[in-house]
Parts: sequence; structure tokens; C-alpha cells
Amino acid sequence: MAKDSDRQTNDNNSSAGLIVTALQSHFRAKRDEAVANLSVFVNRPAGVGEHHNLLKECVELVRQVSEAEEGLRTVQQLFAPSPVGRGD
Repeated sequence: MAKDSDRQTNDNNSSAGLIVTALQSHFRAKRDEAVANLSVFVNRPAGVGEHHNLLKECVELVRQVSEAEEGLRTVQQLFAPSPVGRGD
């Protein structure tokens, strides 16, 4: 875990803030895409008949969701503004 002195603030007007926002957007989009595809597979399996190994594809989508959520948590841990007055 990063120390407070290593953290960058997420000022949306700065280049750093834009990069952090883009990172968050990237991981949210990856998560949302995997969730949407998983939802189709689970809720409408008849519509995905060309997928001969549906369970394997669903497992892969769950893995993608997990990786995206871990990416979001990592960005938050590294770049979230630290609370004022904390002496950690």
C-alpha cells in the first residue's frame, strides 16, 4: 500500500487527474462489458447457441469482472487523496 507521501491527488483539471480519471473509466468499462456479456449468457442462453462451452466463457467473464474491480481498487489506493490531518 502506498504511503500518503507517495499518493497523487486527483485534481480533474491536471494531467495527473485526467490520467487517473481515464484509468477509472477504463476499468469500469471493462467491468461493465464483462457484466453485460455475462448477463446475456445467464439470462438468455438460448440466444448464444454458437457458444459450445458456455460455462467456460462465463468463468472467463467472472475473471474479467474480478480483474477490473481489482484495478479500480488499486487506482483508488494509489491515487485517492489522503485525509487531511492523518499522520500515517
